[in-house]
Order: sequence, then C-alpha cells, then structure tokens
Amino acid sequence: MSQVPFHYIDLRTFCYATEDKKRVEAALRTFLPEEFEIDRVENSGHHGDRIIVLSARVENADGMRVVLNRLADLDTIDRVITELEDRVDDNCSFSFG
Repeated sequence: MSQVPFHYIDLRTFCYATEDKKRVEAALRTFLPEEFEIDRVENSGHHGDRIIVLSARVENADGMRVVLNRLADLDTIDRVITELEDRVDDNCSFSFG
C-alpha cells in the first residue's frame, strides 16, 4: 500500500461508568501507532452516568498504514468488507464495531 486513499482516519470509542478506562484505552491503542495521543472528553449519559469519549485522528500516511494494517489483521475483516456499504454513512464515515 504505497499510497493511502484517505485524508485522515478518526478512531473513537466510548467508556461507560461500568467499564475500566485503562482497558478501553488499551483496546483503542491496539489500532494506533505507538505513543499516539488520545483525546478524552467526559460527558454524561441520559441518566447522569459518566461517559468518557476517547478519540484519535491519524493524519499522516505512515500512521494511517498502521491503522489499516491492524484492521486488516482482524479475524472479522472479511465480514467487515462484505458489509462495507452498510458501514459507511452519508458523510463517508466508516463505522466499525
């Protein structure tokens, strides 16, 4: 993959009050280049429960290659590819999970 067909890749996950923040962040980091910065925003759910939004935007080609290669290594990648049209919204955002 010499050229990356994207301008950037946004990764985002949610950590609910009942979940371990470190484990959720570690799961997100499995897709990111080493030492990549993750943004954290704390929100409240409908019933006032804490929700932390963890997100990262990868904008350089080498970093995007890391993300795409790690996605390609998943056991479920064939299923994701067959569902690709259903996973991309009107804003061309891809949803995985």
